[in-house]
Amino acid sequence: MTNANWVSSPRGGALRFAASDYILVDPGLGYSADLAFAIWCKSSITDYTTNGYAIMQYNAGSGNREWGLLAVSGTDKWGLQIGNGAGAIGDLETTTQSIELGWHHLAITGNDAAKSWDFYYDGKFVQTLSVYYTFGDQGSVFTIGSPPGSSASFLGDIEEVAVWHRQLSASNIKQLYENPNAMTEVVATVWPNKQSPWYYRAQESLICG
Repeated sequence: MTNANWVSSPRGGALRFAASDYILVDPGLGYSADLAFAIWCKSSITDYTTNGYAIMQYNAGSGNREWGLLAVSGTDKWGLQIGNGAGAIGDLETTTQSIELGWHHLAITGNDAAKSWDFYYDGKFVQTLSVYYTFGDQGSVFTIGSPPGSSASFLGDIEEVAVWHRQLSASNIKQLYENPNAMTEVVATVWPNKQSPWYYRAQESLICG
């Protein structure tokens, strides 16, 4: 973790990210095919001059970006980026959802074979995004806040980051939004064989030792 600070939140605690702050998960998640991810975030601005990556999976050796949830530069919108392991940028799809101040829940669930991704905001379906690529090389590093050494920083607070190696239903996502303690219930629903998704919850004891 680099520089992010512990702050309080409605769900207990979060990490605050300024320029170039990030959490690095290495090795990366290694997920392919269907995927779902969700976060609670509180952006400090609504108009980004550079892309602000809330979460991203990428290949550290080549810089290729495999997938990411981001605030899209030059707009006030959220976006999804899907790479193919061969290009640094890949396919960037901008949603119709504006970036708003205050706490909000974002979730995306994808059908990789169909190149179709459903975007949810505060528990409600917003739109389906059609992308050009299926997943290629899934990359070696997962980050929260920004890619290391990059100016493409999310500015604000993030907590309750979770990634599933399968799709989530609309009812799963609504449950995550409405109930602060729903994570274990949703995990039990989507992982009946007691497998676990990757899940990050900001805790001061873990951050501050």
